[in-house]
Amino acid sequence: MTPSDQRRALLPREPRDERNRIVSRSDPTSHAEFDVRDGVVTSTKLLQGVYVDIGEARDAQLHVSHISSERISAEDFLKMFSVGDKIKVMVQRIAKSGLISVSTKSLEVNPGDMIKSPQLVYEKAEEGAAASRAKFEAQMQEKEALKNAPREIDPNLKVHEVHELRSGVVTSVRKFGVFVDIGDGSSPFTSVGMLHVSRISSEFISEEDLKTIFSLGDKIKVMIHYIDQYRKLVSLSTRSLEVNPGDMARDPQLVYEKAEEVAAAYRVAYQAAKEAKKKAARINS
Repeated sequence: MTPSDQRRALLPREPRDERNRIVSRSDPTSHAEFDVRDGVVTSTKLLQGVYVDIGEARDAQLHVSHISSERISAEDFLKMFSVGDKIKVMVQRIAKSGLISVSTKSLEVNPGDMIKSPQLVYEKAEEGAAASRAKFEAQMQEKEALKNAPREIDPNLKVHEVHELRSGVVTSVRKFGVFVDIGDGSSPFTSVGMLHVSRISSEFISEEDLKTIFSLGDKIKVMIHYIDQYRKLVSLSTRSLEVNPGDMARDPQLVYEKAEEVAAAYRVAYQAAKEAKKKAARINS
């Protein structure tokens, strides 16, 4: 036995049942997910976030991604938190291991409030928490309704075809991609497709690139990549319209101008690959 093991053996140990009781999710005296808690900052780590004492057996983690809806710079982070600060957090998740994840992003009434005025967020914590709970409940109800909905194909989506080229209008720009209205106005149904960030270009597209390439109301061209007629989702692509990798990042307008030509070539190549695959399968059988 090493000297460190000997010292550890001499230390008083808390009974296992007591330790488990402290972090147990079923313990009625413990916290629950979506609870608002008062806490004290015990440490700050730039890449990991903030550790907060909320009166439990172990400190909770406020990860940097859960501080605000807007991006937190290193400078913002260092200004926002200091050891000993009294703050308010919402319990986000309680892992079976006892790790507690908390959030201040869920307490923001408006995106970015934590950057502009953390104190205001703490003062309006209950209001922000109530809005987050209501939003989560609505999402769960929508998810349950979708799960139990009859598996019927949406007839409106039959007007679209995979690899079809469509003109559209940008309706929303998010950090994960762009929503595009590709409806042609022939019916009251407005078809909004999702252009995920991974399908914008063959080269990496950052959040800043997204804001540079797309703005609300932009008229763009996209290729329909995939259609889920049961979930009513249309996945779009501009990556398939690039002549050279990275064209969307360098010159989106050039991509749109050559879209018809590139889309036609893409369809021919896709069909040829499909026929070759079928032929190979016949030979192997």
